[in-house]
Amino acid sequence: MSHASLHPSPTATSRQPVQAQFACSCKEDGSGAAWVRLAGELDLLTSPQLKCTLLDAQLCAHMVVVDIRGLTFMDCSGVHVLVEAAEKARRAGARLILTRGPAQIDRLFAIAHIDEEIEIFEHGA
Repeated sequence: MSHASLHPSPTATSRQPVQAQFACSCKEDGSGAAWVRLAGELDLLTSPQLKCTLLDAQLCAHMVVVDIRGLTFMDCSGVHVLVEAAEKARRAGARLILTRGPAQIDRLFAIAHIDEEIEIFEHGA
């Protein structure tokens, strides 16, 4: 009769969950506009960071442009943060606009009819 080891292998215990990479930065140009650049995965874990960045940007800029071209993934929590920020901007008489992003995010926006809620433009157009 063989005895299986009751101790887990070192590789089994050393595995840590991989956290999604996300970058969110804001640059103000001094003219009342702010440019928020996103990269990586915008999801339930990273959307609070975007929400805080947008709140700060909207406090000091009349127009906020959110560049989503660097996103590789977005779920409904990211969509919610963007829609909420766009609604806040409209109520304040300000603007929040998005650059057109990757095809998979465009599909998400089409399904959710985001173009009816948020102004989206082609960067460089």
